[in-house]
Amino acid sequence: MITGHLLKRVTTAPVILAFVGVCVAVLFMGFSSIWPTNTAWLSSGDTAAGQVAWNYFRQTSLSQWPPTLIPDYGVGWSTYFTGAGGNVLVGLPLKYLNFLLPSDFQYVGMWTVSCFALQGFFAAKIVNLYTTSKALVVLFAANFIIAPIFIFRIGMMTHPQLGAQWILLCAIFFFLSQNKKIWQWVLLVAVSHCVELYMSAMVLLIIVGFVVSQTFSSKNRLEVIHILKILLASFACSFASLWVLGFFSLPDGVKGDGFFRFGATTLFDPRISGVSSASLVFNSLTDLPNRFSGAVDGESFLYLGMGFSVLSVIFLLTSWRKVASIGRTSTLWLLLICLCLFLVGLSRSVSIGPFEFTYWWPSLLEDLRQTFRAATRFGWPLYYLMYVAVIARLLKFSLAPNKKLITASLLLLINVVDQSPLYISTSQFYKAEPVVSAMSSDEALSELSNYSSIFFVPAFDLQKDRSTSENSEFLWRDDSSFYEVLLISSRLNLQSNFAYQSRSVGSIVETENTKMFARLNSGQIDKGELYVFKSLEESDMYAKKFSANVVSFSFSGNYFLGLPR
Repeated sequence: MITGHLLKRVTTAPVILAFVGVCVAVLFMGFSSIWPTNTAWLSSGDTAAGQVAWNYFRQTSLSQWPPTLIPDYGVGWSTYFTGAGGNVLVGLPLKYLNFLLPSDFQYVGMWTVSCFALQGFFAAKIVNLYTTSKALVVLFAANFIIAPIFIFRIGMMTHPQLGAQWILLCAIFFFLSQNKKIWQWVLLVAVSHCVELYMSAMVLLIIVGFVVSQTFSSKNRLEVIHILKILLASFACSFASLWVLGFFSLPDGVKGDGFFRFGATTLFDPRISGVSSASLVFNSLTDLPNRFSGAVDGESFLYLGMGFSVLSVIFLLTSWRKVASIGRTSTLWLLLICLCLFLVGLSRSVSIGPFEFTYWWPSLLEDLRQTFRAATRFGWPLYYLMYVAVIARLLKFSLAPNKKLITASLLLLINVVDQSPLYISTSQFYKAEPVVSAMSSDEALSELSNYSSIFFVPAFDLQKDRSTSENSEFLWRDDSSFYEVLLISSRLNLQSNFAYQSRSVGSIVETENTKMFARLNSGQIDKGELYVFKSLEESDMYAKKFSANVVSFSFSGNYFLGLPR
């Protein structure tokens, strides 16, 4: 009896989809990238930034406040694990278990696998609202696991934290299922803050839409009070989470720049850049215009996939009256929230193909958008809602069960075949042989272990507008070797005057650089200090000012001057 009950529970559609998600993750990533002690593949981009943050964070005090502070990473920058590319949901518990972990350890691989599993789990929960057929749920929900924006984020864009799009699916599921359990909404808010601030902002707005829809549809005073408690508890949790995570302790000048945006046709545009596409069909076409230059960036990628693109257009044109009548249900508020978020990502400068036009926005809305560096991510709820709408519409057709299965299979097959260029690129990313440089050698590790602090000359703001950068900054910014230096520095826990930050740090860099150059020009440096230059000429210039005890060496085009401990 117990065995039969357990078997029934583990063979539900959501559990099956979670297992499918794990299998797809292994297919894309291979076992090597998943293995916790393999850190070699985390050597570039945002994956390297996250590993550096973890290496520093795991060595911080267990009793510090805020608990996410990394004082030795970007000295004077008030660096926090969340803003430096870390995942608090995983990293914070692991920090307290650090004494059990090997020196080379990464959680990104297992985290990514869990995102695949949860993506499938919550997708199945949503589809289950529209059909009880396990086969149909599995076939339709599988599209969410291979959704282009999900695969692109965890692969080519190297954004493992943003693989947590299952958080949005969970919020959509709670909304559509009219979940009124306060603790589940609050838990979702807390989890979203620990993973990614963009996710939490979207979840909170979905909660607002849910509370409004339930308030208008309910005639019971006590039920309305209960619904309002969801809103109050969620925002109280958000406030507490931001406080604990250190967001209220950020220094003045730390801000977003609101640079990224997408075009009006982005949902149907498979181009990742002017030269690459996520669509096999699109790649077979020629002489197609490039996207407007302001939108040619991975942040603007929001392609629905061939199957969902075609079906969404057909359903919109042939069933527009049904779309309009959605106002009679509580789903209208979810749609309105998703559309508003999409407009924020669109910005007030809209590109359509090679053309661009602007329209008026309230200054308050524009200022709010500027606090988010990559507001294009706010298009994701609408993206997934369109997936749900297409699937729900297909399931409403008066077709025999076997014909529905054929339809679901064809939709999945079309998407897999058409999006194959994206899948191939993602698999190649994970399975590529890591580039081994002299900076990652035992010799470099031995040399740097003689120091307690490292200074990049100059320190620089990665999110700063490149047009205002000095030439010496360009040498660092145009060469990813600073990640190599940070990776070895973080392993040795060297105090660093530079840190990866997901937001612009304002005038902090200039202040710290002024102090550093004053020391360099004085010719007096302390024992344990190590300076790294990208320019050999600049390194030689300062070497002449130092005493004879200063040691110089170089690895991979990085030139070091320092006084060993």
